[in-house]
Amino acid sequence: MKKNLLVLIVLIPFLINAQTVISQNLNSSNLASTGEYRMQEVFMSLVNNLDKSLYVNEENVIGSKYFIDSFLLGKVFVNNKVAKELFAARYNAYFDVIEVKKENTIEILVKALNISCSIAGKLYVYQKYLPNKSDTGKLGYLKVIHDGEKITLLKQELVKYREPKPAKTSLTSSFPAKFVQYENYYFLDNTKDIALPITKKTIYNAFDDSYDSLMKSFIKKEKVDIDNESDLIKLFAHYDTLVNQLN
Repeated sequence: MKKNLLVLIVLIPFLINAQTVISQNLNSSNLASTGEYRMQEVFMSLVNNLDKSLYVNEENVIGSKYFIDSFLLGKVFVNNKVAKELFAARYNAYFDVIEVKKENTIEILVKALNISCSIAGKLYVYQKYLPNKSDTGKLGYLKVIHDGEKITLLKQELVKYREPKPAKTSLTSSFPAKFVQYENYYFLDNTKDIALPITKKTIYNAFDDSYDSLMKSFIKKEKVDIDNESDLIKLFAHYDTLVNQLN
């Protein structure tokens, strides 16, 4: 009996920390397979693995934590290999997690660089990125909006919570609590591992020197607006065309 109790005491902290260990140590070696058994390891409890500091009472909050509230058809990739099973998935832009509906429960995808998810044909990758005006890189989900030969264009879908603001006087208005949506754009040189923010400076530095003058001419001629998604896609698609033509 004492021996069994000792084993139980030893196992309890291991079981408590099991999901944390899985989250921190998923890599190419221990998730090389995308078989059914291995796929079970890439999901975690939704409630137990959200950032508790972000919890708010949503009863009177306007807006949504999601850009798209519905669960849509999703595919999970491990080491760029797609799982056989299809899932109903959605991206929670407030908590920066991908939620997956499995029967009557909702779980979240483990955050790891070698795990990604396609939702309604849009690929979300867990990626290192450098926020604008920051020297410190972060990790988070970015959506691929143009998969180029040399450069990948990415979009960050971000939701932040805005506190309610009561009216200070009878002449001013009050503002309710609200989830506010933001979009930021990044690009990834496919030979590097960190995505950079889209700015005028980074855009001009993104292209190889041999294409520099051609790309500057295109930007000027087409009046490319770097804050416009369709313009950005057109810009990087043109760069792909030049690369293919001149190589």
